[in-house]
Amino acid sequence: RKLKSYGVKFQLNYPSLVGFYGSGQREKSLEMMKEDMYDFIGTDCHNYRSLNHILQTKKLFPQDVEALRRILEKNA
Repeated sequence: RKLKSYGVKFQLNYPSLVGFYGSGQREKSLEMMKEDMYDFIGTDCHNYRSLNHILQTKKLFPQDVEALRRILEKNA
């Protein structure tokens, strides 16, 4: 929060949100997203494995999709 108050912008790494890096990273990503901390969103897709994981993940809850929509609006 202190960094955010200084104007630092944060990027959500989408694979973190869907558990690619483990449940701890997923929970932290969800927490920060719900607190409207993110300004950008990225995929971190550097290879087929990471892309395939993203494409095959479970669906997000509607409130998570809404939070993602707000982040994407900031990206415009």
